[in-house]
Amino acid sequence: MTDRDFVFSELADSDIPDLVDLIAETGRETGAHNRDIMNLELWRWQYKDLPTGASYVYLAKHNGRIVGYYQIAAYDFLAGDRKLRIGQIQLVAVLPSFRGQGLFRRLADYAHQELMVHLDLTYTFPNRRSIRTFLKYNDYKTVKALPMFVLPLATAEIIRAQRKLFAFEYLIGWVVDLWGKMFRKRLAENEALSVRRSFDDEVLDTFERFQNAHQLRLLRDRDYMNWRYLATPKGRHFIVGLEREGALCAVAVVKYEKLFSVRALLIVDFAYNDRPEDLLKLLGNIPRLFGAELPDKAALILCSAFAPFTSHLKWAGFISVPQKLIPRQLNLLARWMRSTADIDIHDPNLWLVTLGDWDVF
Repeated sequence: MTDRDFVFSELADSDIPDLVDLIAETGRETGAHNRDIMNLELWRWQYKDLPTGASYVYLAKHNGRIVGYYQIAAYDFLAGDRKLRIGQIQLVAVLPSFRGQGLFRRLADYAHQELMVHLDLTYTFPNRRSIRTFLKYNDYKTVKALPMFVLPLATAEIIRAQRKLFAFEYLIGWVVDLWGKMFRKRLAENEALSVRRSFDDEVLDTFERFQNAHQLRLLRDRDYMNWRYLATPKGRHFIVGLEREGALCAVAVVKYEKLFSVRALLIVDFAYNDRPEDLLKLLGNIPRLFGAELPDKAALILCSAFAPFTSHLKWAGFISVPQKLIPRQLNLLARWMRSTADIDIHDPNLWLVTLGDWDVF
């Protein structure tokens, strides 16, 4: 097929139902994490209801039929003191029967030419199918693969879900769980855990103070946090905090997911006021909330992020997972579009990135 066999265009409202059906179809084919939940409600939340009200969706059509799509959600972003508009390239795909013809590359080229008008910079977490095009043809550079840290809470259950060890998993699990407990800091008499029902001023002040300690970060204001975590159709998120003398000193947004065939609790976002030790204490004591403010027990707690705080996670019993053992590596790629700055966007030490930046959870 030649270029003339395909028509590239921006999404029209009349295309939306067919696009949503196609996303579900390609999700099932590729085994995408969120393949079972894509529907019109989720798509509208992700691309129409977001705080900026801006998204950019580009299509490749063949004989009037959508055969490829390239979707970008736009957010407010801070680079030092500058407020910019960043685009996250999220759902991209080409139908299987149209692969191997360079169509994805041509669609990506078309999309990036259009995005030059709208965005200051873009970033993405591509899968193994699309990462080559981003790196070779679209001028992206890898910032770094996000590290992953796991706090085992029921190690025997995790092992059993993978393989049977003739009851030895109980002994191994007992040792690992005991080792993890040794690192967890107990709450002081003047400290308490809380579950917040909203992003109130105290919570938002903590997030603002924490995000402003980083050079490159999404703007986590009230509109963004309410949209991202409370209005999402992707499942319920919980806001947990550590208070000292009744004042909030650390906060995390958490969500239940099934990982490694067991129930896990994800640390989707987090912040602290002054000391990383406060966040470590919060994360280590979250199991105290299971069955009460948090509805279910979890076999593990998972944290994945770019932030100086992560270097302290081992002191709360978290184990660093080798990249080769991570089923879906999160490689952060970024590039400037219509703007540039003196800040090196490819330095991972400058970024604040959490699991909340990934569009799946």
